[in-house]
Amino acid sequence: MKKKVLSILGVLLISISTLTGCAKCIDKKEESVKVTVVNEYYKPKETRFTGMVNHVPQFRTDYAEYEITVNYNGTEYSLSDESTYRQYHGRIGQTVSAVLITKTYDNGKVKQWIDSLGGIK
Repeated sequence: MKKKVLSILGVLLISISTLTGCAKCIDKKEESVKVTVVNEYYKPKETRFTGMVNHVPQFRTDYAEYEITVNYNGTEYSLSDESTYRQYHGRIGQTVSAVLITKTYDNGKVKQWIDSLGGIK
């Protein structure tokens, strides 16, 4: 009898915490905004020799890294895809269009981020 009551109580606790634990997105908005390119970073692909295993050379490859950092309303956002880097490389200090995503949640929180450069497509 005690085990049955405890198991029912456990299931109730799990259900209550699951149902009330997550904030729900109540609004999502995309808008075109102007941002300033403030930094760029590029690290080329690199392959290194790491040693020999059973007379076979072992190599490790570090893939290329691409990053463009932009400033919008005093907050910096980084975009790290190759095509964005190639398109906006060398444009530090310039103002460009970007897509700002704003999500509003039922608990009052608002999250914003820059999704891409170039405006809404």
